Amino acid sequence: MLEPEITTQPDAIERLFCKPFKSLARHEMDKETTDMLIRLLMAKPTTLEDAPITEEDKPFVYKLIEKRIKYALTFRITDSRLMVFLAVLCKSAGSAVMYLTYLQYWCKKNNVKELDLDTFGKRIFPMGFPSQEDMSELWDKTKISRWKVSDEHSALTRMVKCDRFPRMPKRRGMRRRFRRLDKLGKLIHGSDNLIDYQSAIKSIQFN
Repeated sequence: MLEPEITTQPDAIERLFCKPFKSLARHEMDKETTDMLIRLLMAKPTTLEDAPITEEDKPFVYKLIEKRIKYALTFRITDSRLMVFLAVLCKSAGSAVMYLTYLQYWCKKNNVKELDLDTFGKRIFPMGFPSQEDMSELWDKTKISRWKVSDEHSALTRMVKCDRFPRMPKRRGMRRRFRRLDKLGKLIHGSDNLIDYQSAIKSIQFN
């Protein structure tokens, strides 16, 4: 688990997430995903504004991808087919964030500011995609510690420290200890994963 201070390093995401993601083994898609990709590649490209999908029909992951690109990243997707395929490929919000972060890295390194489905399939992932198991393992490696207790050997630290946060204690006494730690500034607020921190992604953002 990473220390909170890592989030202030502008190249932390590039070093600790993007480069390891690039090294993950690629695997062929299952038949359903392959068929979807083929159909999309054969379809006529349309802009996001002209996409044949209404706001009500957009799945949660599709909307998340839209917002993440708009507010947190500096590359753009101009092809509605790619948006649809990413929504199919990403099985969770976490996997969507991981793919988008890597796409930002690839775009920066290759000076590509706008992505379409052809570039995505032929240049970025021509050999397939990482397995969910490998992605989950990498996700865990970019977890941020939610604690900043100076004495790591104190009884209080051992009593409340855990891998996941928040895991609210059941006993009233433990709740009081959590509140006390929070008041003392011993708890870290914000995301528990490095790739959610804008301060750590600056090295791969376009100016």
